[in-house]
Amino acid sequence: MTQPGELIYLDYAATTPLDPIVLQAMMACYQQIGANPASQHRLGRQARRQLEDATEAIGRHLGASIDVPRPDRVILTSGGTEANNLALRGWYRAGQSPGRILVTAIEHPSSLAAADELERWGWQIDRIRVNAAGQVELQHLDDLLQQGPSPRLVSVMWANNETGVLQPVEAVVEQC
Repeated sequence: MTQPGELIYLDYAATTPLDPIVLQAMMACYQQIGANPASQHRLGRQARRQLEDATEAIGRHLGASIDVPRPDRVILTSGGTEANNLALRGWYRAGQSPGRILVTAIEHPSSLAAADELERWGWQIDRIRVNAAGQVELQHLDDLLQQGPSPRLVSVMWANNETGVLQPVEAVVEQC
């Protein structure tokens, strides 16, 4: 039960309050170094090394399939919109010839906007239907995978940031 005036935070779709352990680690970093990792002076180099170490740790934690985790194999972004744009529009900007991409009908708006843009640039974008519960229709995905050229990317949002619906990602991976 909440007390009068007690805050109930209901906007986790936009921003999650910072965990105290994370805040403590960030404060220690800022207090010890507090420099721009792009700077060439000593503190900047220390900050860059700390950022590279953290990035390598993230790569190891994610099981990056490389012999020695390298910071350039993990890209840190400011949030979901930037990451989605990098992942989807990156195909076009890397000079890739148009191909086929499958996206769910309920992807993050930034993913759908990027897919629409790719479609205008000549890419084939097929949308995977979802059922009434908001989960991918696996049979429809299978049908799409059997049609046309093999997709270069299948985009399925694991957890919907607005509804909380979890997708059967393991089943999707098996089908792909």
